Amino acid sequence: MSVGVYDIAEESLVQDRGLDERWEQEIVPHLPKELEEQAWLTGAMQRKSGKLTRASDLLRGLLAYVLCVSSFRGLGAWGVIQGVVDMADTSWRDRLRKASEWLSWIVSQQLRPDGLLPCPWLKKAGYGAVELVDATHLKCVGLHGRTWRIHCLYSLLTMQIRQLVVSSMKVAENLQHFVLQAGSIYVHDSGYGYRDRVAQATEAGAYTVTAFYPGSFPLEDEQAKSFEVVKWLKKQRARAGKICCISVFFRHGGKRYEARVVGLRRTEEQAQRMRRRKKKKAGQDHRKLQGETLYLAGWLLVLRTLPAADWSAQEVLSLYRARWHIEVLFKRIKQLLCQHILRAETEETARATVYAILVSWVLQHEVALELRANLQEMYLILEEEGKTMIEDPTNQERQEEPAISEWQVQALSVNLFRQQVQGVWSRQRLFDCLPLLRRHLGERRRKRPHQWQQVHRWLVDPAKAGPSEAGSERKTAVSARSTAFT
Repeated sequence: MSVGVYDIAEESLVQDRGLDERWEQEIVPHLPKELEEQAWLTGAMQRKSGKLTRASDLLRGLLAYVLCVSSFRGLGAWGVIQGVVDMADTSWRDRLRKASEWLSWIVSQQLRPDGLLPCPWLKKAGYGAVELVDATHLKCVGLHGRTWRIHCLYSLLTMQIRQLVVSSMKVAENLQHFVLQAGSIYVHDSGYGYRDRVAQATEAGAYTVTAFYPGSFPLEDEQAKSFEVVKWLKKQRARAGKICCISVFFRHGGKRYEARVVGLRRTEEQAQRMRRRKKKKAGQDHRKLQGETLYLAGWLLVLRTLPAADWSAQEVLSLYRARWHIEVLFKRIKQLLCQHILRAETEETARATVYAILVSWVLQHEVALELRANLQEMYLILEEEGKTMIEDPTNQERQEEPAISEWQVQALSVNLFRQQVQGVWSRQRLFDCLPLLRRHLGERRRKRPHQWQQVHRWLVDPAKAGPSEAGSERKTAVSARSTAFT
């Protein structure tokens, strides 16, 4: 709280916005047009005071909390130096907790789920986009910190997040969290490999490629008899790398659906690695592994509803292997944004922090896509120049197009976005803001005294030390001298 003669100086310092205009020029124009209106409707902005009056400033502060500073006190100091607002750490925490719904709305506006064109040959064949489906989790601080799950639908061809849902760990992975599009191909792991999930996609006119476990996915043959997957696999006597495929049926909700099972025999090394993983998991869950489970560890089982006339078994396996790109997406979000553990202890703070992380990612991803497009255009120009050089009999060298590292592209984009949010300031600006920074940089009241200040005050000027401090320090000094003489 500002007091005394600093009121006028503090007001002028806070309103000085000429330090770094990159946020205003490069980020604000790309934000939703209804940003200010939605901030008031959702409760993120509650009253206009002499402090925080713009929704864009509030958003910048919340993004700075997850990207640039280590605490709410650091966020308060950043707001002063950057000329955004002079607000206490408790006020920033309260603003974050009330901004969850608003941040969720920003994410939904930036995703742009419509207008994504599929590959030309897929469109010609009547298929939509190839969508990868999975979920990741973020844990709050503390031994018993709550864990939050992020359900994600990611487009493989455009490398964009299409839909996002944030929930607690009590909410299971399910396709019901998303709006499914007819003709699209949904690829996911065994967490979604259940009859109700596959039936839901089929009813929506979409196609499914999923890993599954036969014990939780009962199948039938053409005669409506139970189909034993393990017996079928043992009859194949397949070597490592061999692919087996067969048509099957399954029932759900009184309906019968057709699908195909694709099995790939793993190498012995891969099978042993999978068995060790399953044994470790079973030990953690205090359960005993069945022999059937150990046998199935030597196989990759994929169930598909794609037409066999258009997709071979090898192509289906290639589609399923591409599912790994959504795992890499989660890894980029956590590592590049440095968000392995949420700095939150309450549900309101944790949920809002998760949405602030997602807003940061979707905002910087636009720059990453533009950067990648420019690189590809540059490589095409170099390739054309290389063709011209190869036609010249005097020059037999040709520059090949290098593979673009998506990790490095995203890292550059994240660093740029972090600089746009954080801003820069000079040494003089730092000293000019000292009247406002005194409450953000001062030590809080504490039961244990600040030892460095005690020792420094005693050594520099013992007369200025308090009676209790000086007395205790003199006793310590006398005791030290007597010990030294003895």
